[in-house]
Amino acid sequence: MGDKGEATPKRKETEKEGAAAAGAGGSKASGGGVTRRAGWIDPNLLDQEFKEGVCGLCKGVMEEPMIGILGEHSFCKPCYKKALGSDAALERNQDLERKISRMRLRCPQYNYVPPVEEEKGTVAAGTPAEGDKGNGAGPPAAKRPKLTAATSMTQDELKKELRSRNQSTSGENPELVARLEKDRKRDSGCRWKGTVGQFSAHMGECGLALIQCPNEGCAVTRLRKEMAEHSQTCEHRVHKCRHCEKKLSSKMLAEHEGRCPSAKIKCPNKGCNDEQQRRWINLHRAKCQHEEVACPCPGCTSRLLRRVMDSHVEATHLKQGAAKLVQSLWNENARLKAASKSEQNLLATEPTSWVFNWRADG
Repeated sequence: MGDKGEATPKRKETEKEGAAAAGAGGSKASGGGVTRRAGWIDPNLLDQEFKEGVCGLCKGVMEEPMIGILGEHSFCKPCYKKALGSDAALERNQDLERKISRMRLRCPQYNYVPPVEEEKGTVAAGTPAEGDKGNGAGPPAAKRPKLTAATSMTQDELKKELRSRNQSTSGENPELVARLEKDRKRDSGCRWKGTVGQFSAHMGECGLALIQCPNEGCAVTRLRKEMAEHSQTCEHRVHKCRHCEKKLSSKMLAEHEGRCPSAKIKCPNKGCNDEQQRRWINLHRAKCQHEEVACPCPGCTSRLLRRVMDSHVEATHLKQGAAKLVQSLWNENARLKAASKSEQNLLATEPTSWVFNWRADG
């Protein structure tokens, strides 16, 4: 029990299931304007009137009754601490708590009535019978099984359903309608009866308790017995990505799998059947023989598959380049020969002067 006013795990779980399951959660109490807490129990559910066990603030059956100032009053611990506005130490009324825990009560959904299809085709919400002060809230009518309203059924239909319920089929139509409606009310609600001390455990498993979808981010509420069906299609249901095992809601899973880096995808190049993780596909394409690439030679605009590019370069550029180089060398050689011959001819036409220097010895 947290003396600092903090919610216990059990209380948090009760809040998740919805205070409505306990009798009137979420509404304002008639006394003092105090908001009814999760786990609030309607005193009208008790088999016997027990005013001493009713909190003077929230007007519900007391949870952890505490002795008030001067010992004159008792209140729920959550209500008392909220009213005092402090975490001052409070004395627990253990005698009263034991008495309350032994008090017998029925489930708030004891008189739950499922929706029926009215004459105009509408669906009525499931509500408690008239005079029932407990909670009869249920999920949206459109999500519940539909029953034909007894007042809309033919006499043969009435008798057929009454026979299936082992009920008498004698009497006029109004009697048959009243008998069927009464029987529906009797078998549609929760039949549990127990003590206040057992109440929380029952509400944790009651099929007619209204609970919130446990998936994070989902605000849908359903009867507990219908929640499994909802959870199968809930867009907030958590799944593991089949590629990377990351946990995601149904709403996000398809989008994630479409860009998951661990997902294996086929190479987009026609003719290539290789598969790689999405994170590595670009590295694969950088060497894929079926990838279309541009010719690396300057001035060439050809785009060909990588597997034939070498042949293209050799046939189109290297051989042509070699031929051009040989031709260039041939031309240069011819030029040089022509230049040499020209120089020789020039030397042959120039006059020659011989100069002799004589020197006599002796």
